[in-house]
Amino acid sequence: MVAIGGRVAGMDLVSYPCAYALLHGKLVRSYVMDAVLVGDGNKGLDMAEAEQFLDDMAGCEVSRYKSVGHGWDVRFEGRRMFGSALEYRKGLVHMAVFAADGVVQRNSGNGMAGYSRRAGYRRNDH
Repeated sequence: MVAIGGRVAGMDLVSYPCAYALLHGKLVRSYVMDAVLVGDGNKGLDMAEAEQFLDDMAGCEVSRYKSVGHGWDVRFEGRRMFGSALEYRKGLVHMAVFAADGVVQRNSGNGMAGYSRRAGYRRNDH
């Protein structure tokens, strides 16, 4: 879970440790570029807000589609968030969840789009 300016910006879950190790740097950079633009990096995340973000995930509307490759493409959207996940053999491979506010469309130029750009991809490609 990542906070920018004291608010939850999004969350990524990668279920396989070796896959996460390969993606860690890119995931961090995808959020850092947006954090620099927002500034106000000294604000800490309130645990109540983090818990509310997780609770709100349970209230999202969920749609499942057969994935282009293996597994299922799971899309979810709620009043304050949206995201997608790849489900394979009844387990999550990767899940990305984004706060619905403040999405800026831009690329961080580091091989992985910034979180706000990745959020835009998830929101617009149903």
